[in-house]
Amino acid sequence: GGTVTGAEVTPGEAGALLDRVYAAPDWPATCRLAAADGVPVLETAVALLERWLADPGLAERQRHFEHYHVLGRVLAVGAVEAARETEAFNPVGHFAIADLTRRLDEAASAGDRVVYASDLGVWLVQRFDALGDEADLDRARRVLTAVRDAAPSAPHAAGGLLRALARTEIRLFRSRRDADALDRAIGTLTGALAAASDGEDRAVTLLARGNALGDRYPWQGDPGDLRAAAEDYEAAWPAAAGDPDLRHRILGNHLVVLHDLYRFTGDETARARAEDLRARAEAEPADGAAEPAGPPDGAADAGIPEDAGSPQDAAVEAVQAAMAEEDCTRAVTVLRSELGRLPRHCPRRASHAHDLSALLMRQWRQTQRPELMHEAVAAAGDAVRAGAGTSDEWAFRYQYAESLRERSYLTGALEDLREGRRVLFSAAETLPESSPERASLLGAVSGSHLTEYQRGGDRTELRAAEAAARTQLGLLPERHAERALAMASLANLLRARHRATDDPADLEEALSLNTGALEFPNTDEDERERMLSDRADILLSLHHLGAGGDGDAGGDGDDGYLSRVEEITRALAESSPREEIRRSARITLVEALGSRVGEGDGAAARELIGHGRELLRTGPGVMSLPSLMAHMAAAWLTVSDGAGTRRARVRARRRGHTYYRDAIRLGLSVTPSTAFRAALDLAVRSAGRGNWETAASSARQAVEAAGRLLAEQRTDADRESRLRRVTAAYGLAGYALARLDRPAEAAAVLERGRAPFAGLRATEEHRRDRARLAGLLRRIGTAAGMPPPEPGIGDGETAPLPPLPEGSALVHVQTTDFGTALIALRAGRYTARTLPELRSAELLAALEPYVAAYRDRRDEPAEESHRRWRGQLNALCGWAGGALVGPLAELVGDAAEVIVVPGGLWSLVPLHAAVVPAPSGGRTPAARRLLLRYVPTAATLFRPLDDGTERDGSGVVFVDDPSAGTPDALRAGESERAAVLGAFPRCRTLAGAQARHAAVRSALHTARVAHVSCHGYVNMFEPRESALVLADKDLTVGELLDEPGAARGELAVLSACETALPGTGLPDECTGFPAAFLQLGWRGVISTLWSVDEEWTGRLMGHFYAALTGGLSPAAALRTAQEALMTREDGTVRAPYYWAGFIYSGQ
Repeated sequence: GGTVTGAEVTPGEAGALLDRVYAAPDWPATCRLAAADGVPVLETAVALLERWLADPGLAERQRHFEHYHVLGRVLAVGAVEAARETEAFNPVGHFAIADLTRRLDEAASAGDRVVYASDLGVWLVQRFDALGDEADLDRARRVLTAVRDAAPSAPHAAGGLLRALARTEIRLFRSRRDADALDRAIGTLTGALAAASDGEDRAVTLLARGNALGDRYPWQGDPGDLRAAAEDYEAAWPAAAGDPDLRHRILGNHLVVLHDLYRFTGDETARARAEDLRARAEAEPADGAAEPAGPPDGAADAGIPEDAGSPQDAAVEAVQAAMAEEDCTRAVTVLRSELGRLPRHCPRRASHAHDLSALLMRQWRQTQRPELMHEAVAAAGDAVRAGAGTSDEWAFRYQYAESLRERSYLTGALEDLREGRRVLFSAAETLPESSPERASLLGAVSGSHLTEYQRGGDRTELRAAEAAARTQLGLLPERHAERALAMASLANLLRARHRATDDPADLEEALSLNTGALEFPNTDEDERERMLSDRADILLSLHHLGAGGDGDAGGDGDDGYLSRVEEITRALAESSPREEIRRSARITLVEALGSRVGEGDGAAARELIGHGRELLRTGPGVMSLPSLMAHMAAAWLTVSDGAGTRRARVRARRRGHTYYRDAIRLGLSVTPSTAFRAALDLAVRSAGRGNWETAASSARQAVEAAGRLLAEQRTDADRESRLRRVTAAYGLAGYALARLDRPAEAAAVLERGRAPFAGLRATEEHRRDRARLAGLLRRIGTAAGMPPPEPGIGDGETAPLPPLPEGSALVHVQTTDFGTALIALRAGRYTARTLPELRSAELLAALEPYVAAYRDRRDEPAEESHRRWRGQLNALCGWAGGALVGPLAELVGDAAEVIVVPGGLWSLVPLHAAVVPAPSGGRTPAARRLLLRYVPTAATLFRPLDDGTERDGSGVVFVDDPSAGTPDALRAGESERAAVLGAFPRCRTLAGAQARHAAVRSALHTARVAHVSCHGYVNMFEPRESALVLADKDLTVGELLDEPGAARGELAVLSACETALPGTGLPDECTGFPAAFLQLGWRGVISTLWSVDEEWTGRLMGHFYAALTGGLSPAAALRTAQEALMTREDGTVRAPYYWAGFIYSGQ
């Protein structure tokens, strides 16, 4: 054929040549090769087209009509190769439509009209696919419906006509979301089956109806559609015996439907049938021994995915091949090319853009090239625009939202997440209420909210994620496999909430949900393995909580949880075919073994080292590497303890310290939480060996890591949850430095730890440094090398000395697992004393019966519970005197005043009521020997003092019993009222109903003295919720902490119950009304450590205001009042309950 030119070839010769080209196994490649060898394939096709166009009456046109499809394909290939064709729909299609329209008009017989109408319908649908003009669909439906209704007597061609009509109806459904059109398509195909002959014609029709039924399931959610589709595919198989390629498509679709039927309904018969078909698939060849000479009879108009005469076939084939390949470069290239040719709005463009986005996201995950992620988002947006109004619009929007979510990981942009959620909500609006896909969209919404919470720490996002997840769960049928995935997702969400709240109930519910998800038999194996991996993580968290391990764990206590974790993760690490699961299982197993290593288990340490080495070999991921190194370090130190020779011990210890250093160094730049844990672990181990130098150095590294960890938290709620985990580092660093006789550095570290816990604003210089650090961290990113050290106290540095009145002493009290440190500042010089015998365990042992008795008294206010609590209070004061206050008094000597910064749970103890040796012999309350006042942090003392407190009452506000006139009115408020009004007769009084929330908050910003007499309560688990009870609405600690520091008050007297009580969980011992008022701008606060007696409160206030107006400082006036009440007429001392409930905090 090399010598034949396009001008010389006859239509018959052209048709024969095209037949030979199309019969080749890979005809597009044959066209390209033939053209390269000089065979004028393209010229021949063009010449044939020109002859047809020039001579409409050509007698041979009918004989070569079947070459329309072949010619279209050849033109498409030639256009791609030679760039000679620019239209998405080539000229052959336009010619065929015009020619078939004329033939249909001229046809004399019903049979001819059926044939021409069927082919015309096919071409119109193909042109709609390419150009997106819905007028083609409307025209195809009109023509096909008219011919069907007018020519029912042409059974020999009715099958093709009805399939073409059904295909048009399906396109109308997809284009306009017209559910009635889909129902009509299924009905039309049912009619076509009645006219279809046995064999390939019947197989094609059954395949088309099965596909339509499968399309209807996501829309209506009726499993009966899936069962009917499976039956159609079953019947189509024997009818397609003569066409291996058709059989292959039937088999593939049948497997998909059976898989969905099993997943969505749990139908075991569907699962068994799928297994039989998979065996058949292995036995059946994918393609026939020889390709047919042309398009299969009726295939092009039967709704089969392959579309003749369209250049998009290459794109479809490339995408299908890419889905089974690791490398999808070829498919991406083809799709990019096709999108450049397609019009902006057409279904084919939407489909190709959707596929391109998915493939680009796959490439992004493999290569981490940012431009791929941005292109994926753009392609998904293109799909949404091109597919607007179609039945698949929800899927295009879902892909767009997922691409935005993925990009947010790259850029950190929360707006991408929020835009994605808006897209998902709009996608749900495109689906009917009955569609199960609405649940999938809600799952994606939940995941988006969870991601934003993890980025920003806003707990409202966590609550929104939970609401969406629970709604999703409620929409899914009981046996639907997506329900198992939804349960697993909700379990993971509850794990995230547990990390913020430490609430064991979250983990218990997560474990229950995970158990339910694993009971679903119709989940994929990889999904099941992920659920098992999640289960191991939940059990490990329960172990860390110390929760009981009965039930699931199959053992006693939390060790049962640990054993179950090890069992699950060992099995996954050894048998999972997926590297991702094996790696995740090993990481969790290392965490579990690390718990045993912490208890000195040498066998666990050696196993951990083995798994750790395997992870280091395969790569645990940059975020897991610091944690792995920390566990390896602990394991090597444990191995060193059991080593047989000194040389082995030294070698193992050296390796352990090396791993610790690497974990801390890498963790500071990648995961500060891991650096913190590693440094603190090394500090604790060193302290346990008495190596205080290493303990101090490591604890200071933990302090640095803690600072960076806190700087990363974006909300107060998240910062508080982190503070619970970092308190010990500051205490241990201070204690170790005190043991090394470096008290100034110890005080600086303790103070650095106290300021953020109390929620107090530090000095302007400290705030500027923190802002500068935050800006640097934002610019360089946590993974871009070592961030700059946090502004604060470095080795050998000390904090600025706080201003103290002459003769006063400032004492930090910090108790750790290794002892208590007292760090005193007096006359510009720091001194320290350590009490190794007073450890955290001893403090807890003393406090637990006291706190338990107090809670009993609150819950059951009977005389017996009150007497029992007072006995515990007396015992606590007696113990505290010998354990702490006596040594403290010796340390400060003859200081005129002692300012105490009580660390940890010491803020629950009335130190001023502790019984200490009296100078003249015997024992006496500390208040008689020492003038004590409290501050939550020494930063309080930096506030400039304001002179000129107005004693005449101007600027004084008195909140007088907001509950007056109700059953809760204060019973003995007259004496307290008389004391306040006697001291400040011109004060502004907010009494009863006047003491409203807004009025009181406003007064606290302007008053110089405030006396609040009301009811109050403390929430010892969530101290920000502790409150003063006002007339209309409670005033909480959290509200005051969130206020800008605009007040300039001198003294706030909170004469309400429990206003000095903090939370009992670290670090909330600093969070309470005293810290809140000091942060708000008040110089000093008087508050209560328990529910004080109203009568004795009135007496105390009378003595207090008399001393205050007589010229004493608030702290001295309070001590004077307490001394007046503590001493009976016979000189004996009353119990602390009557006089010691009030404390003074501040300047």
